[in-house]
Amino acid sequence: MTIAKLRRCVKIACRSLNFASRLMTSSNAAGSSPTNGGLGKTDKVCQLTQEEWRHRLTPEQFEVTRNSSTERPFSSHLCNFDEEGTYSCVCCGSILFSSKSKFHSGCGWPAFSEAFNEGNIEKRPDYSHNMMRTEVVCKTCHAHLGHVFDDGPKPSGVRYCINGVAMNFIPKQQSTADKKA
Repeated sequence: MTIAKLRRCVKIACRSLNFASRLMTSSNAAGSSPTNGGLGKTDKVCQLTQEEWRHRLTPEQFEVTRNSSTERPFSSHLCNFDEEGTYSCVCCGSILFSSKSKFHSGCGWPAFSEAFNEGNIEKRPDYSHNMMRTEVVCKTCHAHLGHVFDDGPKPSGVRYCINGVAMNFIPKQQSTADKKA
């Protein structure tokens, strides 16, 4: 078997596993849960059609989060953004990262050394572009966020390279006010 055929077989197997995983995730009960940061979002968000996502998101947000594209490097205002707060999924609002784990990697995309809550993200093998990478998606709505690499700062050694257009920033004072409400 050639390497190209082997890659195709692995890719097909991964797609099947991802599909099965999505079926199991979408059958969860609706309502506030630990996986979405307790924001009271429901699984209805996960069940939107591509057309509904297209109307809800900007064209760039749709292309990146629903079609697994990548924004141009250094195009996001969040790349060199240093305010305190949290970063949530632009599609469903799940809390993904904290400014406490954000660092300047120079890669052209916002970078984080750890997730806010590992239960809010899912890591999947990504064999696109003839490379083996690890894709990061929102566990609640399956939005493509970016990739994770093992070249980050200590102690984690991890670099989450995330598309800025896939996230909303929630300032610290707003995050605190939301928790009190």
